[in-house]
Amino acid sequence: MRELASLLALISLIHGVSLGAMLMYFSSKRKPSFLLGVFLFLFGLSFLFNALSDYGIVIKNPILFLMPFRFCFLVFPILYLYVKGLTRGIKAKKEWHHLIPGFLEFLSFCFLLVYIPNDQKKDFYFNNGFLYTSAANIYTAYYLIKTIRLINRHRKNVHEFYSDIENKLLSWLKPIILSFLSLIILDHLLLGAQFIALDLKEIRKPLLAIYVAQNAIYTLFTYWIAFYGLKQHSIQTKADKESKISIKTNNPKPINQEEFKELFTKIQEYLSSTKCYTNEELTIVDLANALDLHYRKASRVINQQANCTFNNFINQFRVEEAKRIMNDPERIGKLTLEVVGQEVGFKSNSSLYTAFRRFEGKTPSTFMKTEDS
Repeated sequence: MRELASLLALISLIHGVSLGAMLMYFSSKRKPSFLLGVFLFLFGLSFLFNALSDYGIVIKNPILFLMPFRFCFLVFPILYLYVKGLTRGIKAKKEWHHLIPGFLEFLSFCFLLVYIPNDQKKDFYFNNGFLYTSAANIYTAYYLIKTIRLINRHRKNVHEFYSDIENKLLSWLKPIILSFLSLIILDHLLLGAQFIALDLKEIRKPLLAIYVAQNAIYTLFTYWIAFYGLKQHSIQTKADKESKISIKTNNPKPINQEEFKELFTKIQEYLSSTKCYTNEELTIVDLANALDLHYRKASRVINQQANCTFNNFINQFRVEEAKRIMNDPERIGKLTLEVVGQEVGFKSNSSLYTAFRRFEGKTPSTFMKTEDS
């Protein structure tokens, strides 16, 4: 079982470094995908010590106990910056402080590698390893939580900005981060058990099984992140740049019920008359600009009057239009769900099915069969 864990660590090392290097090479340094490449590269390299240790190389070469390629304080801040770059955009001058602890970690290990005699490196590592690993786990958990909060805020913004949210929610990344956080917590608990001198020999086999499972999950995540990261495009809303109405003249004000009702009626009438909701790329800014409103005010009107997000509001119109098409006697029997979905503004069948279930409590195919009968 130990051999399997060692093999998995070696695979994570080789493929993390190679996939990360490829992603960095083929990405512009200004694109978030470059940061993802850096993350994969450093994440893979962080397995170097474990791989060498599992194969007995570290014990034979005590100098390796203080090798500076751990990056516990650097890897997940870079993942956080990747997500921030995808969703909000980043400027290097304003974000470099996230990387300071990681650089200090690297420089500290380099100093200790040179300063501490080789015959004392092993003892130094074991005497101070708990404190270092504990601090690294806490720091990593902090950035994982920051990243989850960033993704949650982004999901809310996407629902308020886009009429189509497919491939914009980072749904592939959140489970990975939550799993990383769970593994960090588990590792911290086991570390604490060792610190309070619990006898872990009796549960050596379960601990080894956990170690194998951790390495297997890390290997899977390496491929998962590389695969989805290559497909993920930037999803910044850039709303203020697209809005034709200056934000300075549209600061949030107390809700005027009469005004909001009038504006909501105006929005509904515009959507019904133009059927602009059939544009799958429609955003809140597009709708607000057409009505000479600031997008934030339009969003507040929809939230308050329709009691839902912009995305759900637009999808209600699309579902009603899809129902109208399905009820058309001249088109019954000549339709496919893919055609209906595209015609009313849904980018994919999955979006059509999700919206139908939400607003009608049934699938579009069930609705179509009911109408046919």
